[in-house]
Amino acid sequence: MRYLRILMMAALVLALSLAAGCGEKIYLFDFTTETDLSREDGTWTAGGMDYVLSPDGIALQNAWVAAPHLYNGDFTVSFKFQLLEDISYNRTAAFILASGTNFLLAEWSGMIVISDDQHDPGDFQLSQIKDGYTTVITPPEPVGDILEYPGLNTMEIKKRGDLLTFKLNDIALGDGILIEGYYLDWLCPQMTTFYEIGSDMDNVVFKSVEVRYKGDAVPST
Repeated sequence: MRYLRILMMAALVLALSLAAGCGEKIYLFDFTTETDLSREDGTWTAGGMDYVLSPDGIALQNAWVAAPHLYNGDFTVSFKFQLLEDISYNRTAAFILASGTNFLLAEWSGMIVISDDQHDPGDFQLSQIKDGYTTVITPPEPVGDILEYPGLNTMEIKKRGDLLTFKLNDIALGDGILIEGYYLDWLCPQMTTFYEIGSDMDNVVFKSVEVRYKGDAVPST
């Protein structure tokens, strides 16, 4: 009996240790409260350098920003953003996971793009980029009343194993999308916008990015 009790205690200690090691960690960057893209826990990469950071959030003009970390394992990224009404010009916002801080040059990128190019109030498209070649997973489809326009929205990208789920305001737009051709498991959240010439760059404002993860995080640069 004593030997059995020892085995049970050892199993309990092991289970508690594993549970502690598997706890969820959180990274949050609130663009409405930060005064710079640099913080003690890392610096965001800005591509194109054409951005405005203000108490409203960060607005990008045909530029992108990438998080300070690459994540592995299972994680969920939540992008909060605001769309302002503009009846004169089209604009596009992309929410991305990539193997590097520049999604266009990275070995692999997966993204969902929200725009108002083809449907009212907007449409979405899912695609992957592998070694510079783009594969369209879902052609532009109307997003309907899921999109708050004008208004605040949340885009969520959930990674479980090698599968991705994309949700807009808790509604799945793509579920179980396989990560193809990339096996290193390290991915960096980032976002970008594209505007027509003459449009105001603050029509899309990113409010915050939150990452909930159970794996590891390493510097992206």
